[in-house]
Amino acid sequence: MRNLRAAFLATCILGFVGGCAWTVNMETDPPGANLYLNGAFKGTTPCNANFTFVPGFPTEANGGSLEVVFPGHDRAECPRPPGRVDMESMLVTSAPVGAEIYVDGNFIGMSPTLYHVWFPHNSKAVLPKSPYKAAAVQEKALVSCDVRIVSISDGSAVASASGQCSTEKLEVLGKGLSEKLRENMVVKGEPIAVVSLRNRSGTPQGQTLADELADKLTGALIESGWFDVKERIGLRSILEEKDLEKTDMVKSAKVKEMLAGLKYIVIGGISVSKGE
Repeated sequence: MRNLRAAFLATCILGFVGGCAWTVNMETDPPGANLYLNGAFKGTTPCNANFTFVPGFPTEANGGSLEVVFPGHDRAECPRPPGRVDMESMLVTSAPVGAEIYVDGNFIGMSPTLYHVWFPHNSKAVLPKSPYKAAAVQEKALVSCDVRIVSISDGSAVASASGQCSTEKLEVLGKGLSEKLRENMVVKGEPIAVVSLRNRSGTPQGQTLADELADKLTGALIESGWFDVKERIGLRSILEEKDLEKTDMVKSAKVKEMLAGLKYIVIGGISVSKGE
């Protein structure tokens, strides 16, 4: 596979002085989303977008960002990291966050997420489904959350944060938690990922809020520029809900496999109560 990629890359370098160029079919569900590539408007889905790739240089396809703004949402909702990501990846964000991202039919994660660029042909973003969000806001529910940064090597907690907000201010809570965690991390650029937060309330509404807050926290950590944030990781398929907050989860062979390449994870949970 490496030889094939090397041969293809060599062909591109020889064939195109300015790098390789190709067209990607961009789709969304629902359609009508606005696309921004490195801050420049590229069209409304479904549409084709032209990409260029120059090895070792930040261009449209590598070291850049793609923002997907769904109908009824504002571009300001997309997380914006300071500067560029690494030279071989693209940061895919969306408004709202939590969209499912597919490249050539393969699920790569929920936005915001990093995609290792290699000449894709089709991409698709699916609007996150939050059927309980409107009801939660109407009831003015109060969300309490506590999170910890855990070392994967030994399961020790190296930082913690907690906070509380109303359901319509989850983004503010996510940023507040991110700032508190940042204060306790001395070394910059550590590879880290947010694990799906535990829903302590046990209700569908609580689950929706837990997932949404996890996305907000992930976006805030990326925006801080201090962490090397990987895509949000869901462990519910291999762990019970009660185990999502246990620091010794990292001892599980299946968990270690899913956390390969990371140094730290953010774990925690939320509880929901009716507001005044």
